[in-house]
Amino acid sequence: MSQVYCIRRKKGKHLTSVERRELEYLVKKNHTAPKKKKKTQSELAKIMGVSPATMSRELKRPDLKIGKDHELAEQIESKILKEKYSPDAVIMEITRGKYEFNTSICTRRCSPEKGL
Repeated sequence: MSQVYCIRRKKGKHLTSVERRELEYLVKKNHTAPKKKKKTQSELAKIMGVSPATMSRELKRPDLKIGKDHELAEQIESKILKEKYSPDAVIMEITRGKYEFNTSICTRRCSPEKGL
């Protein structure tokens, strides 16, 4: 029997910036938890309401740190949700200087340690 993971969002939709911040928070919290209380990647996926495959891809994807530049965040979200860009494509355009914002862009992995 297959398991249903997409509880909070429709299948095939990208995570929103809010969901990505929630994921980052959960990963950081999990990283600092005592060893006995650490959650597996599958357990974190269930908490987020996504499949383990989605969780794995999100943890491998570079995370975009934008600080408090809400205009940039809205532009990124618009590109992903309305224009169907992949998050990686938006990051590539930003790092190549296609957009003008007053924020310096730093990309890094979401996971603080290898694997999770």
